[in-house]
Amino acid sequence: MGKNYPLKAIEALFAGALERPAGRPREAWLKHAAGSDAGLLAEVYALLAAHENSGTFLEKGALLAMEKEPDSGRDALIDAQIGTRLGPYELTELLGEGGFGTVFKARQTEPVRREVALKVIKLGMDTRQVIARFEAERQALAMLDHPCIARVLDAGSTTNGRPYFVMDLASGQDLTRFCDGEGLSVEERCRVFIDLCHAMQHAHQRGIIHRDLKPSNVLASRVEGRIIPKVIDFGIAKATGEDAAEASMFTELGQIIGTPIYMSPEQATGGADIDTRADVYSLGVILYELLTGVTPLSTDDVRASSADLASFLRDFEPLAPSQRLNAPRKGLEEAAKARKASPSELRSRVRGDLDHIVLCALEGDRNQRYESAAALARDVQRALENRPIEARPPSSVRRSVKFVRRHRVAVAAAAAVLAAAFAGVAVSIGSLRSKRDQGMVLQSVLEAANDVTAVGGFEDTAADIERRIARVYSPDAPIIVDALATLADRLGRRGAMAESLEARRRALQAAVRIHGKDAEETDLARAALGLQLARMGQRDEAQQELASAVAADSVRSAPGTPAFNSARIELAQQLLDDDQLARAAEVAITADRVAQTAGAEDRQLRAEALEALVQVHGRSGAPEATQAAMVAWEKLLQTYEQALPTTSLFVLRKHIECGRWLLSVGEPAGAAREARAVLQSLLRVADAPVDLELSALRLINRASMDAPTAVSSDEAKELLRREVALSKRTHGESSAAYVETLRSAGDQLEQAGDMGGALQMLCTRFKTIRIQSAKVNDLARGALLKVLADELGAKADSVCRRDDLEPDAYFAAREAVGLALEITPEDAFMLEAELILTVRTGRYANLFSLIENFRRVTGMSGEHPLILALQAIGYSVQRANMAQALSNLEKASKLAEEPQFVSTPRLRETMEWARRTVSLAAGTQVDDGVRTGADSK
Repeated sequence: MGKNYPLKAIEALFAGALERPAGRPREAWLKHAAGSDAGLLAEVYALLAAHENSGTFLEKGALLAMEKEPDSGRDALIDAQIGTRLGPYELTELLGEGGFGTVFKARQTEPVRREVALKVIKLGMDTRQVIARFEAERQALAMLDHPCIARVLDAGSTTNGRPYFVMDLASGQDLTRFCDGEGLSVEERCRVFIDLCHAMQHAHQRGIIHRDLKPSNVLASRVEGRIIPKVIDFGIAKATGEDAAEASMFTELGQIIGTPIYMSPEQATGGADIDTRADVYSLGVILYELLTGVTPLSTDDVRASSADLASFLRDFEPLAPSQRLNAPRKGLEEAAKARKASPSELRSRVRGDLDHIVLCALEGDRNQRYESAAALARDVQRALENRPIEARPPSSVRRSVKFVRRHRVAVAAAAAVLAAAFAGVAVSIGSLRSKRDQGMVLQSVLEAANDVTAVGGFEDTAADIERRIARVYSPDAPIIVDALATLADRLGRRGAMAESLEARRRALQAAVRIHGKDAEETDLARAALGLQLARMGQRDEAQQELASAVAADSVRSAPGTPAFNSARIELAQQLLDDDQLARAAEVAITADRVAQTAGAEDRQLRAEALEALVQVHGRSGAPEATQAAMVAWEKLLQTYEQALPTTSLFVLRKHIECGRWLLSVGEPAGAAREARAVLQSLLRVADAPVDLELSALRLINRASMDAPTAVSSDEAKELLRREVALSKRTHGESSAAYVETLRSAGDQLEQAGDMGGALQMLCTRFKTIRIQSAKVNDLARGALLKVLADELGAKADSVCRRDDLEPDAYFAAREAVGLALEITPEDAFMLEAELILTVRTGRYANLFSLIENFRRVTGMSGEHPLILALQAIGYSVQRANMAQALSNLEKASKLAEEPQFVSTPRLRETMEWARRTVSLAAGTQVDDGVRTGADSK
């Protein structure tokens, strides 16, 4: 009796074979994929033969088959095309096509009216395998509820049974194209990336792995001024809790799912054994591309056979992003410009922490990668805040591992010799007299053990190491504690965090046994354990161990070992995160006091203590805490300036950070002082980063709003114009950042009394947004422009009735109201303001046509007091007919007192304006009882 093969296995092979040309390529692929299983191959070949003989749907495509069989195919063709209705959804536009699904834009009519995205299986692709994959995507999305992930709203089937589901309509661009188009800086890109990581952490916490993360599956757009990345296309997502057989459904038999240049090595094997760290790897590739403009690997690099791809990716060592930016390549200048930097500035910004973060995410061995998307996001956030990160440069051990993998035969003998020699080396340690020599030799042995462990030739655990040393010395030999601590360090650097934590626990147990529970060595081991627990997110136990170690050290006669102060600083941060401000302040103050004794050789420790103090005092908000934070800031900046040049970009960014804090606590004069210092220092910096200059300008301009005496009036205007010009040059005229700069500058100019400048900024902002919104749907664009037009009209109206402004204010207001009337051409208030500003700016030629248009729009008769008053203004300013001006004004004055006109909006204001204008033209004072004829001469 023949073997029964799983239907899904046969379908997978059959689908894969159809994608390859008939003949040798197809046969070679089938033999490899089926593992030369003759029975399975026979099943597939039988299907292929039947398919080739049928000559219909699958071979020649859906449309051709339907032409041959119009009656059977017509309904299938029309059940999902533009204009079709699927339940309450009308398909209005084709948005895109994937491997097995088609996505339409659709209009939902009930129970709510909105636009959505509707995804339906393609014609001819409704095999059992594809339907299962499609259903998996729907289920994956249905489990998720995050603002950065497209939601599933509904599901159903077409008239012919093809499944579809309905999602949020995710507008936006491919992530990298959006960032380039917006000209986002490295910092801005990193913040968007952090949001993306949080979205993926949400998916991972619900057991969903995306498996095809790449920029085209992340759409970015601005929503109310904020950039929102939205993850789409969970078409090959995997549920972490699903059955292994189910999980391998689309990857078994050598089929690789995903996009190779964004794919992790373990995913490239085509096996089911992948976890959330596969997505972490893809996130690392995306971050690499966001920073450099290119991926670590190109498509050409991975054009190897699928059988070799996994090992190729596992052994591939990507260049650090800064190194990639150092290599000459086409498009480097454009890539740097898109990130608001020159190539050298971009290299400098990426070098260091961001290099280490990216390389950690791209580790070929997933055990050495970040353990979660959240951990990756945390490190990127720390890098932005200039705080220490978890990622470390690859050690020589880790670099050697890949060398060993590529040259296994060449090093096999050396590995065997090293393993065999361990006992001899351990015995020889006993002949060394100094503990320092013992430690150095033991450390080299542990590093060697790491080398061998990495290639699978040696499997010493913490317990094994402890037993080996105990045999050479004794169970109570002090070197055991050092050895276990060293082992924990090595394991941690390799990413084996669970094993490293076990070594830390054993080190503490050994210290208690060997040195006693109150010994300094024991407390050092406890502090190291607490720091590692904190890094791993085990907060409660971390706080307990850290607090115990710190308390014990505080009662010693000479506290100050760096390890204890690192524990203090971490404990202060933990307490701060828990809003235990009083305890956090106490610990941070002690850390600062102890750090002062370290001297110049450890300024970093002092800086970290002061950073903690700044955060603790700054969070409180109490006046005395704010004062203490100011003192801490001053000391922190002095510490950095003693260690680094005053023109160091790091130091200058710290001054900006301090200035922003000062502004937030109501110290604008101090904020302006910090910003001015940065601007002065930048004059001495060659090729100074424009983003830093822009930050300093923005800070001093905002500070001057609250502290007018900090900057003179003329200087304030000049600084604002510098900020606007630099923002335009840096971000681009069509960017949201430039628009925001215009808004802020306008507000400041208005506050300073420069209404002309404020209105000029507002007009420029309106014109810019009008161009920007050209691609937005008509409804949204109309609403946006209407809001801006109302703002223009209101500002212009407030200017038109004042007599104390400079001429440029009236001309700017006239332009503003003209722009507003382009959007709301029949707004009576704006039309009246236009009339008055026309008079104020001396543009009399079309004055009476404007009055007639105002009369038509308002429906007022020619005998309405408001119309008569406006005509009186017109006659008087043209000095063509003063008698008529006086006559109209007299009529208007009488009619204005009648009940039917008393409530006319702004009639009294206009009457007063008319009296002043006519009086000025007549050369005499005109009162409420206007006189005419000879009295007016």
